[in-house]
Amino acid sequence: NSLMWMHYMNMRKNFVYKLEEKLVYLKQIVDNFPDKQIITFSEDAEFADKIVELLGKDVCRAYHTKMKAKEKNENIHLFEENKIKVLSSTISSTKKSSASRKICLLL
Repeated sequence: NSLMWMHYMNMRKNFVYKLEEKLVYLKQIVDNFPDKQIITFSEDAEFADKIVELLGKDVCRAYHTKMKAKEKNENIHLFEENKIKVLSSTISSTKKSSASRKICLLL
């Protein structure tokens, strides 16, 4: 039945998007590449905010549609000025700067 298949595919998709184990591996990547900046792309703002909670605001800031423009601009500025190491995003494009020093992860 195609409706049942679609239902199970949606359940699988949601499971994968919110899989907590991804946070463990992200922390290892951040720790293992101290000289790199990292941009993460999550499916939803809730998971992007979990990344900020995990890493702390001194290391990571969010950048997603549920934020006010002023806060998004402040966070992207901190990232571009190398004052934070990780930008946790839900969008597929951010301003480009120093791309050779960045690692992008789709979480």
